[in-house]
Amino acid sequence: MTSFSHAFATSAYVRSFLAGFRISHAPPALGTVMLHLSELASFISSILVDLFSAAANDYMSVPWATVCIDMWTVPGSRASYGAPAALELLTRLRATTTFFKHSDAGAQILSAIIVAGDSAIRGLVSEVATCWGSTYLSLARLYSMCPRLSIFFCSTTLTADQRKRCVAHRDWDNMRYLMAILTPVFEVTKECQRTSATLADIFSLVVALCKTLLLDTIVAPKFPEHPLAVGSDSIESFLQENPDDDVIELDNRLYPSEAVYIETRGGYESLCEEAAVAVRIMRDEIDRLFFNPKENAKNWLRNPAVLSAVLLSPGDGRMLREVGDWVGMGDPTAEAETAVLETAAKLQPTAEAFGGCGSAGPLRSTAELSELRVTARSSLVLWQADVSPECEHTLEPSRVDRAAREELSRFRRRSDSAMAGDAMEFWRAHRAQFPALFVVAGSVFGAVGSSASCEREFSIAGRLVASDRSSLSTGSVEMHSLVSSNADLFPYNTASVPSLSHAEAANFRETVNGYVSSTGEAEAGSDDVDTDEEESEDEEQLAVGWGPYD
Repeated sequence: MTSFSHAFATSAYVRSFLAGFRISHAPPALGTVMLHLSELASFISSILVDLFSAAANDYMSVPWATVCIDMWTVPGSRASYGAPAALELLTRLRATTTFFKHSDAGAQILSAIIVAGDSAIRGLVSEVATCWGSTYLSLARLYSMCPRLSIFFCSTTLTADQRKRCVAHRDWDNMRYLMAILTPVFEVTKECQRTSATLADIFSLVVALCKTLLLDTIVAPKFPEHPLAVGSDSIESFLQENPDDDVIELDNRLYPSEAVYIETRGGYESLCEEAAVAVRIMRDEIDRLFFNPKENAKNWLRNPAVLSAVLLSPGDGRMLREVGDWVGMGDPTAEAETAVLETAAKLQPTAEAFGGCGSAGPLRSTAELSELRVTARSSLVLWQADVSPECEHTLEPSRVDRAAREELSRFRRRSDSAMAGDAMEFWRAHRAQFPALFVVAGSVFGAVGSSASCEREFSIAGRLVASDRSSLSTGSVEMHSLVSSNADLFPYNTASVPSLSHAEAANFRETVNGYVSSTGEAEAGSDDVDTDEEESEDEEQLAVGWGPYD
């Protein structure tokens, strides 16, 4: 029997049953919930339209960039790590994690195992197939649980099927090599999620990732064993007492590390074939997504917003020249200066609209962390720009203000002789010295467009369309998501939200974007059924898009 109120009330059997008890049942008016949902969604929609219109008016024709916060390599998980052997390794490791996810008894036994120096109760972490950051988190937890897992699988009470979930010795070894290449990727994607990260910060991180993967060696944790230290206080104490030890921090635990060669080299420890192939694929993907000479939308050295942000960061002008030469695209300084001056000309009339500029903090969110702790957490090799001064590149653009050109010339002379530092702090302290460029800095160092909000939308929609609500229409899902994501825009007294007639609500719902599959997608969907691991992604992550905002 359905629990839907209208169907419940119109059932002849139910009505006759209730009549015997002299009970009347009056269902709510049809569409009451949908009407109120439409009112809330319409209210939020009108506010967002006004906000976007104001932003478009303030930033008309100003260059912009969007940065996604996670990374896949190629569509589909079967090729995402470059070799069938890598997929087979990850499949076996996932089977171990899945076993404890599906066996409450096994998970409780695992948690009850006492390990000297590491008594914290933790569970294994599942991953999202093809997502490099998610794979890293899953492998890091599995690595740190190695002592417990070893004890668990030595039990004589396990069945033959359960023993198959044991991680083999060779798999532990190969897993740490795969973690070695995923660690810098995870570090970069995590830093890109910071709301205070500027385009200049992200550019430096991408260059550092590219440089790290092109070196002969990479830092890898040693074969899993008991951690050297557990927890923040213990890690800090160990690092202070042993500052010269080679260590790496994983899952809030400190482990010994070593440098291994990426390519096979006789007589030296090298990455396994699965990890070596993944490194080569990642190098190609970084070039394709960030330094693509065939597509300007994926070439950060041709992106006006990125070039402006890097040029206006103290000391980063040198890095811009050196990176351009390093990747074989030449010095982009002239294009960067043109972008800064043209942006200054566009924003100069509205300079009074910009307020103070707060500090974004250091390149990494390292507040309250010692320098040794930061080193233990990072495997990136940062770009060290040549501190020798370079010759000035002169520009005489005809469409820019003379004051902006003079300020840019003074800033370049000062920047070329300075070390790299916090750009936001610099512009807050030197606003009066460079009033025209400060307006540009307020634009290019503003909030970077991130994919975080889009990914949160998927999570919200996933919670809405549960197994018991799988019949929701696309319009209802969109309105629920819109209201849920922007609840902070509602007034304290929701009674002030304008009421809509049923006709007005229906008209609003007609304007809601509902997903309509194309003919090709519909035909493909009827013939092919993909598993979660075989679904292809529309676009690789950590990509950049840009253009004039018009």
